[in-house]
Amino acid sequence: MRPFVHLAVRTAYSLRDGAIRPESLAAAVVNRGMDVVGVADHDGLYGAVRLARACARHGVRPILGASLALAEERGRPGWAHGRHGRVRPAGA
Repeated sequence: MRPFVHLAVRTAYSLRDGAIRPESLAAAVVNRGMDVVGVADHDGLYGAVRLARACARHGVRPILGASLALAEERGRPGWAHGRHGRVRPAGA
């Protein structure tokens, strides 16, 4: 089986979605045989320290990121007009 890494998990610290707590996430990653997890919460890194500590306790390497809302376009938070049309941050 090829190694797999989730790169856009949302934790309970995500302001728009996500429900899993950092400790539970780190334990779930280990239980599934993974040693790396990528978290990209919406609009901030509020849980980054707690996630890093939980991952360290479980021997998991965290990849931290955020999916940031740039502007609101016609009721669609997170979308903005860019030079090349509509754009969204990586991981959104």
